[in-house]
Amino acid sequence: MKKILIGAVVLAALLFGVGPFAVGVLSEKQIKASLKEARGADVGVIAELRDHNRGFLTSTGTILVAYTQEQAEAFVASVDTDAEQPMSPEFRAEFVGYMTEGLPLRYTMTHGPVLFDRGFGFGANDARVTVGDVDWASEAKEFLEVDELFLVEGRTGFTGNGSFDFSMPAFDIEDEDSSGTMMSAGVTGSGTWHQGKRLLNAEFTAPKFAFKDPEANLAVDNAVFNVSSTLPVNGVSLGTTSMHFGTIAMTFDEGDDVIMDGFRMDAEVSEKDGGKLLDMVTTLAMPNATFGEDKVSDFKIVMQMNDIDKDAANRFQEWANNVSEDDFNEQEMNELLHNVLSKGMFVAIPEMNITVNGDSMSMTSGVRTDAAKVPDLDGFFLMDIPMWMEILSGDLNFSADESLALNMATATLVSQLVEQIPPEQEMDPAELGALAEQQAPMFLDTLVQQGMIVRTDSGYEGTYGYENGIIKLNDIEAPAEMFFGP
Repeated sequence: MKKILIGAVVLAALLFGVGPFAVGVLSEKQIKASLKEARGADVGVIAELRDHNRGFLTSTGTILVAYTQEQAEAFVASVDTDAEQPMSPEFRAEFVGYMTEGLPLRYTMTHGPVLFDRGFGFGANDARVTVGDVDWASEAKEFLEVDELFLVEGRTGFTGNGSFDFSMPAFDIEDEDSSGTMMSAGVTGSGTWHQGKRLLNAEFTAPKFAFKDPEANLAVDNAVFNVSSTLPVNGVSLGTTSMHFGTIAMTFDEGDDVIMDGFRMDAEVSEKDGGKLLDMVTTLAMPNATFGEDKVSDFKIVMQMNDIDKDAANRFQEWANNVSEDDFNEQEMNELLHNVLSKGMFVAIPEMNITVNGDSMSMTSGVRTDAAKVPDLDGFFLMDIPMWMEILSGDLNFSADESLALNMATATLVSQLVEQIPPEQEMDPAELGALAEQQAPMFLDTLVQQGMIVRTDSGYEGTYGYENGIIKLNDIEAPAEMFFGP
């Protein structure tokens, strides 16, 4: 009995005495090792340990996550390019400053081996992570009227594997004059990670988000984000990600409301040939939608890239993460693209379907590069059309119901007519649409007579291809020089 009691006392001393201190030391080392590995990932974001205060039973600290100067400038430049009104130099500098100032993550960690914060269990630590002190975060919390921007609570085991729960608070705010409102029912999530495999599995759910102002309203219901992916280190993440929405509704005072039901986006990146090659597949799908007066259903498009050289893709990704508008080097991009294409690659849309107001269209296409025909770097130029004609081959097939084909022809003619109208001459959009609609049947007949498309019982179809300098238009084959010149 005494031996049992002595053993129990020694075990208790190890678990509740020496144990927490030893685990605290190991946890600090693990944090530093993980941040060192993250810095080696070179994804345009830096993560550094600003402070770590190790206690006996608990430790606290701050990890700063921020964009590099180059990545911040590149991101702001891309936003500024797409904006209707360019940013002022002052606002642009302030925007970059916020991104480089970063996000301080404040953590409190309870040391194992015996843990209670997330229920009784054994492990290295239980941790709680929130946003630390930074001006923009304080302003955001005051604006949203919340105590925390987000909260992460997790448990890490002795092997580095763990689990976590994530939450963002709900909020409901309005302008001072009550002309606009914004609300969120909050965001919740949970997941696990595997240290050895560098694998993250997680799901995040946002039940409702809404924004309203006098001119437009936006409502998003039941958004779900899933990820099962490896964390990148000097390369591309492998795995799957998906974003699914219950309903996305955009309403406007001027009409032409947009309502999308069940929209989803799925992506997968996998490797093959012993990890030398990558395959990437992205799928967009939507069962039903309304765009103004048009009803859309059964929309689906699958895009894939196969046989991508992994090393070449990793170098291109590293360059893309760090290049900015000011130091963009066309020659460097030329070299990186040559490196990717010289290994061979296949890009395809194996499936695309859409039904508009009861009329359907489908399409498939694919383009392949012939690695053996890609010239040396000295002879590789992006604008060299004959070079592309030499190294590329591809095919495209489509079919469309007659009514939808007429609508597409009408839209094409409207664009052509707009370009032909002198700037000083104005034309009523309704008259322009009516003129294009009148010419659409003749436009399609001309394409049929030229062999560009084929008439079917329900509409039109086309089969096209290119390989070894020969272009195929349905049943017609001809040298490419007939279309593009020598």
